Order: sequence, then structure tokens, then C-alpha cells
Amino acid sequence: MRAYIYIDGFNLFYGCLKGRSCKWLDLDKLIHYYYPHYYIDKIKYFSAIVKARANDLNKPNRQLLYLRALNTNQKIEIILGSFLENEVYFYIPDRTKMGVQQRANVSLLRNKVNLPLCDTNYLAVKKTEEKGFDVNLGAHLIMDAYEGKFDVAIVVSNDSNLAEPIRMVNSMTNLNVRLLNPYPRTQVMLAKAVNNNIKYIRKNVLRISQFFEIMTDVVGSFFRPPEWK
Repeated sequence: MRAYIYIDGFNLFYGCLKGRSCKWLDLDKLIHYYYPHYYIDKIKYFSAIVKARANDLNKPNRQLLYLRALNTNQKIEIILGSFLENEVYFYIPDRTKMGVQQRANVSLLRNKVNLPLCDTNYLAVKKTEEKGFDVNLGAHLIMDAYEGKFDVAIVVSNDSNLAEPIRMVNSMTNLNVRLLNPYPRTQVMLAKAVNNNIKYIRKNVLRISQFFEIMTDVVGSFFRPPEWK
């Protein structure tokens, strides 16, 4: 069966990659592990270019290396959207009324975000949100289904906004949409849309689905970021 894969990069990162070193992820290997009997015709990866942060200046460089690694596979198409960055404020309670663990958590938060207090009780933090990923992914899914490009589609996400385009493809065609979830639980609307055809990404599979340490493209050789080892 011909399969098209639709990957919400933002959802994938926050669902199973954040805080782990296995970010040098070979998407083709990952999908083949869970769906070995499908012919993977196309992998569409939806993402956006990240910005440097005061506490992580090298973040954009790591992402560009990863996108370069993805581009070595002709099956993979990268569709870029944008991130919306807002400044939000966390209330910092009176430290004299906190327990030891609460005080430690506040100190950790201050150090992690590396941003000043906007006054004595609030901490200013940059919050990043994806913008248009679900719309782009849903539009590609519906258009590809309409053009008969696949027999089965795999959506890698846990975004409930994708439930409606998935439901439309499943109900209006003889095609099949399945879900590979980067989160341990599935949004109810998504589960219904895919008729509970769900698999979950496991940590051990992430570890064995990595690119090689050294990659080569038409420009030359490049290496996995040291932070991801």
C-alpha cells in the first residue's frame, strides 16, 4: 500500500523529543519501524525556523543541521510555517511562604529562562507557539487524498485541530488515515477521527531511529550536533 506521512514537527518535538538527546531522528527509519509493510512514498515534515534564545544561542544552527540531514532523503518534503512568540508572565509567590521544593523550583525557572523579573512578583518568559501548522498539514492531507496520491496516510501528531480534516478524508473517500502519536495519550476527537487506529512512539524506538553520526550531501560532510549525543 502506498503511504504518505504527515509530521507535525512542533508536536513531535514537545511530545517525545524535548529533554532527550535522540533529536537526530531519521523520520524514514521511525516510520518504517511502525509500518514495515507500507511503501513510504512521501514524508511531509511541517516545521518552522526557530530563533536563538539568550540561554541557547546555538538552537537555530542545530535545527538547520537537522533540516540538512532530512534533505538527504528525497522522500522527505519540508514545509515551513512560522512560530509566534509572545511574552507571558508567571506569578512568583512570596518566597518566605514557600517550602524548600517550591523555592528550588522558582530558582530553577529563573535560571532556565535567563530573563529578568519584570517586577518583584512576576517573571517575564518568552512563550513560543506554532502558527498554521495544523492548517498546512490538514490542507496537504485533503489535497493529496483528493488527487489519489496514497492508499493510507499516517499523521504524526496529537493536535485535536487535525481531527476534522482526518475525519473528512476517512468518511468521504475509501482511503485510510492512521495516527502515530508522539504523546502517551490521544486527544478524544483525534481517536474518533482515526477510528482508534493509533500507535504510540516509544523511547527505545527513538534511540534506534537515529541518523548516522556523520552525514553527507552535495555540499559535503556534516555532523550530529554535540548537544544531541
